[in-house]
Amino acid sequence: MAKGLFITADGQHKAVGDMLEMDTALREIEFCQQQINALSAAAVQAQALEADIASQQAMFAERFRDLDEMIHFYGPEGVAFTSGEHMQLAAADNIAINAGGDISSGSMGNTTLLAGESLGMFAHTGKLSLISGEGPVQVQAQNGAIHISAEQKLSIASMSEILFQGKKRITLIGGGSYLKIEAGKIEYGTMGTYTLKVKRFRLCAPAVMPLDLPAMGNALKQFFSVATGRGCETNSTLVFKFMPEEEE
Repeated sequence: MAKGLFITADGQHKAVGDMLEMDTALREIEFCQQQINALSAAAVQAQALEADIASQQAMFAERFRDLDEMIHFYGPEGVAFTSGEHMQLAAADNIAINAGGDISSGSMGNTTLLAGESLGMFAHTGKLSLISGEGPVQVQAQNGAIHISAEQKLSIASMSEILFQGKKRITLIGGGSYLKIEAGKIEYGTMGTYTLKVKRFRLCAPAVMPLDLPAMGNALKQFFSVATGRGCETNSTLVFKFMPEEEE
């Protein structure tokens, strides 16, 4: 026996029909899941972060069909939730948002997107844009590397100045020829012709330019949370002792 609640705005002519007529709503969910599943397969083929489609399919099979301990809202023409102040959407496990068309999200203040593990973005056939109207754009890999690659032309342009800095070394490679810049040494290499077209060529005393590297943050590598099953308690008597992992 179903223990859930199905709330619908689907009209029934002269109240004829099953009170728990969910077939139309379920078909729309299933069709949208099929679309997202195909898009997820394209993301995997492109070596992008894979979406968790399995948990959505499991919930659809185990909860939606039998309305098992859940509430299902359905509006044939739309569903709106409005609050004069705050609105919160929370789940102990997963939150899935799918649309057969567009998803638009906006805020007049700040928008924050946090991920405890990985964060992936994938645009299948269109472009992916990251634009700042006034402030700077900052990208950091605080404990890793950054890889930028393109099958076609990769362009870097500035209306003012371009600065490349490497604390240890900068290496430029084009067609096998290379330029390597490091502390106290500059090395050129080519198997062909080296051509220098200049009006003047000057040799001066040795000089160096100090590095101006940005300050890097240091995000926590690990964190944990404790659930006691008794809600929030201010007078908790729980005691935790952290033991370092023994080296093998």
